Order: sequence, then C-alpha cells, then structure tokens
Amino acid sequence: MHRLKKFIEAQLTPRELSILQLACDGFSDKEIATQLNLKPPTILTYWTRIREKMGSRSRIAIVSTYLRVESESRIEALRQQLKQQKEHVNAGADDFASQVMKKMDELRPESSATEKWKALE
Repeated sequence: MHRLKKFIEAQLTPRELSILQLACDGFSDKEIATQLNLKPPTILTYWTRIREKMGSRSRIAIVSTYLRVESESRIEALRQQLKQQKEHVNAGADDFASQVMKKMDELRPESSATEKWKALE
C-alpha cells in the first residue's frame, strides 16, 4: 500500500476516514450525515478534526490528495496482479512447450527410413 495512504489512514479515526471516503465519493455533508446516522453539525466537527490532523485548511485539498493516493494505491495493486498473471501465463506456456516437445520426441521414430537411406549413401 502506498506510504502516504497508510500515513493518512493511521492519522484518522475510522469515523473520520469514513467521512473522508464518502466525501471522495461525492457526498455532501448532509448526505454523509444521513449515511452515518449523524447530524450535519457533527460532520462539520469531524471535518475540523480531519483538517487539523491533515495540516490543511482546505477540504478540497484533503479530498483531492486522498483521491490521488487511493488511485495510485489501486494502480499499484493492479500492476502487482498483472505481474502475477503474466508470471502464471509464462509458466503455463513453458509447461505447454515442454509437453509438446516431449510428445514430439515420443512420436518421432528413432531413425526414419529417410535417415537410414542417407546413411547408406
């Protein structure tokens, strides 16, 4: 996980993190309050705490930073997933090629009539 994301998540309480994530999803304070069964003034109190902990006055800056960090974290996770799938596919292709070569060796006669004829010439 991205270091900055870990830092942000370590600084915030689970409730503060929920509020931040809902804000990132585009919810207004009133909608966040409804989602979390809280009153809108309580959400404002949480935003004050979040701004203090994050060292920013701007809610927009906090939300945009978290969105960027979250996106980078997801991209990194997808890169890791793709790398594992590629390794799996490559291993499967190597196994398949090995099996084909083995089967070809099994089907190939030790010495064909053509090879025997060339040897007599």
